[in-house]
Amino acid sequence: KKDFPDLFEWFCVKTLKVCCSPGTYGPDCLACRGGSQRPCGGNGQCSGDGSRQGDGSCQCHLGYQGATCSDCTDGYFSSLRNETHSVCTACDESCKTCTGPSNRDCGQCAVGWAQEGGACVDVDECAADTPPCGDQQYCVNANGSFLCE
Repeated sequence: KKDFPDLFEWFCVKTLKVCCSPGTYGPDCLACRGGSQRPCGGNGQCSGDGSRQGDGSCQCHLGYQGATCSDCTDGYFSSLRNETHSVCTACDESCKTCTGPSNRDCGQCAVGWAQEGGACVDVDECAADTPPCGDQQYCVNANGSFLCE
């Protein structure tokens, strides 16, 4: 590592402000979490990326979580994971948590869905013993929900 930074890296020549190279942050231009080549695993934004500000923490994209955005949030499953990449894919709408893309891969069913025969299926709220709508309304079942018309 150099003792003195490259002046073109130190000064943002085009904008006349002090900056860091992409993938680095803070007063000392430290590498962002996950490394300067793929900050936040490519699944988030590094706080202070390319500037002398921020703390290098990751703000993860939708579906990702963790210090380097390599873990999936509820509603997403890991469809690819190796040493350098992590891809989170949305679960079926019937799943709160899942291990794959279908309604048979649910760990837990989402609200408005119930486990039946190894899969999450829609609950017909309109068929309940106590109807969810008022006397002057008609109940219409919808995936994971219902409407009163």
